[in-house]
Amino acid sequence: MKRQIRNSVFETNSSSTHSIAISKKKPVIGKSIHFGIGEFDWENDCVNTADYLYTAILEQNERDEMLEQLKGILDRYSIKYKFEKPKYYKSSDGEYEWLDNGHIDHSDETREFIFAVLDDEDLLMRCLFGDSTVYTGNDNQAPCPNGCNIADEEYYDWGSNKMVVNPYHDPENYDYFYKGN
Repeated sequence: MKRQIRNSVFETNSSSTHSIAISKKKPVIGKSIHFGIGEFDWENDCVNTADYLYTAILEQNERDEMLEQLKGILDRYSIKYKFEKPKYYKSSDGEYEWLDNGHIDHSDETREFIFAVLDDEDLLMRCLFGDSTVYTGNDNQAPCPNGCNIADEEYYDWGSNKMVVNPYHDPENYDYFYKGN
């Protein structure tokens, strides 16, 4: 088999990028919450933070411990909760298990976010009940300083060929987490 080598070509392993924007305003904490499971990949969208957090947790090895920690916090606040039932499939040798009815592209990149909200009840309540959202998209799209890149203080402007200040990044009013890869 003859191999071809391409010289002077820039290639990238393009993937999904997500910005999680958590409002710093004190939220009105609800009496109940529903956690759904979603598909969070490349599409440009604004998605529910509870669904994103739950799906991220379900894709972690420590999901049972993380869910118990989440439930414990919600119980302390007397918040009723309902979780969509996850479905899993196993590898043929039974050694590995994957979420079958939801997915976050490169979900291992969400671990910092998960640990941060589970370790800080105020941050969790603002995430679940505040003016917070998750912006999904990808690093292969046209420059988009809002949306999936809002967590970045700067972004690369292809028109000017330089880094510029992101006018949508608002650290006074939001805490940000970024899921790259």
